[in-house]
Amino acid sequence: MKNIFKSLGLSSLALVLVVGLGVSNAGTAYATTTYAVNAITETGALTVTSAGALGLVAGANAINIGADATAKTITIGNGTGAAATVLNFGTGNLDINGTGASADFTLDADLFSIDGTGTANVTVTGAVGEDFTVAQAGAADASLIISSTGTGADALQITTSAGGLDISVTGTADTEDLNLTAVGATTEMRLTSASTEADAIDILTSGTAGGIDIDTTDGAITIDAAGADNGDLTITVGDNFTLDGAGGSVYAIGGSTTSGTITLGGASMTAATTLYGGSATRGVSIVQNLAAVTTESHGLSVTSTGTLESGENLVGVNSVTTPAGTGANWVSGVYGKVDQNGDYVTGYISGGEFEVDNSSATAQNEMFPLVLDSNSAAYHPNSAYIWGQDFGAAKMPNLLKITGTTIGTGNMVQTSADTDFVSTHSLKIMINGTAYYIPISTSQAFD
Repeated sequence: MKNIFKSLGLSSLALVLVVGLGVSNAGTAYATTTYAVNAITETGALTVTSAGALGLVAGANAINIGADATAKTITIGNGTGAAATVLNFGTGNLDINGTGASADFTLDADLFSIDGTGTANVTVTGAVGEDFTVAQAGAADASLIISSTGTGADALQITTSAGGLDISVTGTADTEDLNLTAVGATTEMRLTSASTEADAIDILTSGTAGGIDIDTTDGAITIDAAGADNGDLTITVGDNFTLDGAGGSVYAIGGSTTSGTITLGGASMTAATTLYGGSATRGVSIVQNLAAVTTESHGLSVTSTGTLESGENLVGVNSVTTPAGTGANWVSGVYGKVDQNGDYVTGYISGGEFEVDNSSATAQNEMFPLVLDSNSAAYHPNSAYIWGQDFGAAKMPNLLKITGTTIGTGNMVQTSADTDFVSTHSLKIMINGTAYYIPISTSQAFD
């Protein structure tokens, strides 16, 4: 046999080889082993057994195991005991190639580690229904961790080029949540969509009583809807809507609006709209910056429409002032004031104006543009329905001015009067530009 291996070109033999030649079972023909130059051919099974290390060395030449075209199974090592298999390669590559649709690659182990020091990839080029799954299986306290210590802006990427991305969490126990956390004082979390659909970003909770909670510890929340045509913001709730802040908070609605419209409530509302205020000087303050007035502008316009039933009443504006405490100088239910510090009005100035507009063809109702009601258990002797007083240096020339009223029998002013009385003073009123005087006296006796 030594001469045979020499004839194969092997200069030395480091192993003691026991080669089974012509071994057969009962009733089976002997297998034959043929030796030729650089080849050993066995028609049966060939077993090489070594009591020590077994090495196959070919210098700079290739070592081929099962490299012919015949389908076969190649087994290296065994799955019993503490047997180990080590594949070493230097600066070259390790290639594991499979050819064909059924050329599968299976790696099963207890613990496995794949470490690389350069650019690496795991790619599956599949057809319809051929998925690539990375999973942590087993109902145990175990984790699937994908991490990166890269320092680039894209240290970890999850991208799709044509399909969608689904992230599902089905845990129902406490803390089994979906957490997206950005750690770092200058690390932001951005949710961006380039979609042109109405629901480009959709945040939805579908569970009963499930809510959405957006909090900041010490920062602001800004919602911007840009675009002159589609930059709308709509908030619709099925129950209650609460907008609340801390003490001293400023609620600015339309603070940057120059020509927009602010609407509270709608035309179909059947409930009330209530505004509360608690300032020491103003409960609710409405400041109107009117543009150039062309015909008639209203700083505050209140329109009330109601369907009256039998015996019901309708009030357009109801102002109720309830004072508390002691020592106040005066209290007024409604205070109207026009503050003019220049010659801006060429007509008249009115602190308050009331009008009854009856377009009915018949006058079945008494009409009073101004009704003064008094409801008190007791009165001070100086009490009166009307109190006129001058605060400025100039004095009001007339007590009452009436225009647009026909003077005649049965109207507001009669054309005749009793002259058999004496008065010490008179009140002047203006009616259609004509001065009229009402006699009054410091004494109850007029004769």
